[in-house]
Amino acid sequence: MPSAALRRERTLSERRAKLLAPHRSIADLEAENARLRAALTASDGAATQRDLVTQELKHRIRNLLAVVQALARQTFRNADAERMTAFSSRLTALVAAQDLLIQAETGDTMLIEAVRLALAPHDAPEDRVAILGPAVSLSGRRAHALALALHELATNAAKYGALAVQTGSIAISWSIEEGVLTFIWREEGGPYVV
Repeated sequence: MPSAALRRERTLSERRAKLLAPHRSIADLEAENARLRAALTASDGAATQRDLVTQELKHRIRNLLAVVQALARQTFRNADAERMTAFSSRLTALVAAQDLLIQAETGDTMLIEAVRLALAPHDAPEDRVAILGPAVSLSGRRAHALALALHELATNAAKYGALAVQTGSIAISWSIEEGVLTFIWREEGGPYVV
């Protein structure tokens, strides 16, 4: 059984052959043109529908996470503020990661945006964080996975690493060589690690 790609290629080849056939009448060409316009209109409608559903999903996820945050505040209202702040920061990062994933479903996400979103809940001063790298576009799944990993790195830096002390700093860089992305997260001046 031929693959879907092979079937599509055959269909395209057959259409090209019909379009290029010398015996095609003007009426045949106009009918084909009308069919193509109808298909394009249906495709535009489907894209608009997908965009609306995506925006609704994004809205519902944010609402759900806001409810979770309110429940956590009520449940842990007598807990220490540091734990509640940590939980809220993680929830905020989860929302940001979901936003990246949803955004990337309709387009790509820039790597620098994922880095900035991961650092945002930790209020890292700009003079303590250096970010350097070329423009890199990531697909949805890659952006989501990277956002979650960066959130863990940033959280650990804030709790135990360079951002846990006033003298610490983070250098984040990336490069692409021969199609391979190299990503470096380097912390300096933080607590001594055994």
